[in-house]
Amino acid sequence: MNIFNKMSGKWVSESAEDMGNGTFCTREFKFKNNEWQILFTLFLDNELKMPVFTFRGLGHFVVEEVSSVVAGAYNTLFYFSSKYVTLKTNNEEILKNFGFAESGLVIDVEKDISQTGVSFLPAVRYYGQEYDLVKIEGEKLYLGMRSNDMSSEDKRPTALFYPLIRKTEVVDHDTYAGKCFAIINVKIHD
Repeated sequence: MNIFNKMSGKWVSESAEDMGNGTFCTREFKFKNNEWQILFTLFLDNELKMPVFTFRGLGHFVVEEVSSVVAGAYNTLFYFSSKYVTLKTNNEEILKNFGFAESGLVIDVEKDISQTGVSFLPAVRYYGQEYDLVKIEGEKLYLGMRSNDMSSEDKRPTALFYPLIRKTEVVDHDTYAGKCFAIINVKIHD
């Protein structure tokens, strides 16, 4: 099985991931065929009680060649087709510091920013792909160390970020006429 097939499914952060600047995040990736989606939530604490925003991006991806820089990793190109952001705080000082104060964002309402961008999150036309790394070890998926700019080959990460763990999704078993049936065969002995 190749890396492309191994990526299929849902991958989530094991715990709060230290962004190195006093902020923390959680990530959730979904891969199906050559499509992907990320949910990235930024927090101001490692207990994950003070969220600032959630970013959702989706598009398609291409697994390229084996990395010549990071052993066992593959160069991967992630293309964005859509970008969304959901504000998670109404603290005016935090909103101002992140550039969201005059953004028109409403707390807990997802906004499509694909065409316009918002604050430091650019529109798809200005930042439409990321040059990244992918490595799978057992049930852990590693992507490249995050930076503010991964928009070109020369800005591809040279190290891996925190691992994501495979998350088993709940399967919808309503497959027979909209109902889930269990057939139990019980034999009663005298």
